[in-house]
Amino acid sequence: MKKLQSVYSKGAFLFFFVLAISCNDKEVKTAIPIQRNSETVLYKIAIYGDSRTGHDIHRKIVKNIENENPEIVVHTGDMVNDGSVQAEWDNFNEITKTLRNGRDVYTVIGNHEKNSPLFYSNFGKLQSDKWFSVEKGNAVMIFLDTSFSAIDPSSDQFIWLSNILSQSEGKMKIVFSHYPIFSTGYHGTERKLSADLPALFEKYKVSMYISGHEHNYERIEKNKVVYLIAGGGGAPLRGQFRSLPESKIFLKSYHYVILNIQESSIITDVYDDNGRLIDSF
Repeated sequence: MKKLQSVYSKGAFLFFFVLAISCNDKEVKTAIPIQRNSETVLYKIAIYGDSRTGHDIHRKIVKNIENENPEIVVHTGDMVNDGSVQAEWDNFNEITKTLRNGRDVYTVIGNHEKNSPLFYSNFGKLQSDKWFSVEKGNAVMIFLDTSFSAIDPSSDQFIWLSNILSQSEGKMKIVFSHYPIFSTGYHGTERKLSADLPALFEKYKVSMYISGHEHNYERIEKNKVVYLIAGGGGAPLRGQFRSLPESKIFLKSYHYVILNIQESSIITDVYDDNGRLIDSF
């Protein structure tokens, strides 16, 4: 770890660590800001994804999330390795049993769920819809299906999404999906998603688009929208394969994300599977 640095901005000190992280034999330099405003945290949303076959890591992450005591938990897809096998769901349910007790838990469908009826039967009535939205105080959470349903401008899902965003004026908008729009990881940018969705998000001032699929953590910021990849829930990690100027941080690390929802802002903390802070903004 390199030298601790600080800067002074708008009447408050902003401290950050400058890290040098090796990833696929490539050093990725990044800053982790540590800053808090005076607003009260109204509630927490915990996010992780791509747990699949990494059961020991999955258990660690679940325990760490439980210690954060969020009101809401979101899984970004690929919960299991083969969604058509009930035994895999039984294992997932056993690992997450206490996490799901007394909390609202939402998921988006990943490619490894295989569009199996078992995905829907294991997550209740709300998950019978392939895309849906949930309002919570000053925020609206929007859950998309980018794995098995079309989302181009002529599709039912895109039209629905446009309507939800246009009707949510004044609310913070957080969109969840399995496939990332932009990525420097193994799969890279999804061209079908990047063609139309970013402009829609910019038009309606979406705060964050959070996905999985890539087995890493990445934060990309483009035209005032934050694109987070939270795919380090247990599946084998992968490194960085390309570059984007908008990529602020890439980490080959197991992790989970905590959104601290405030009245007018979101403070985001990202922790590795050992509970160490790896990003904050």
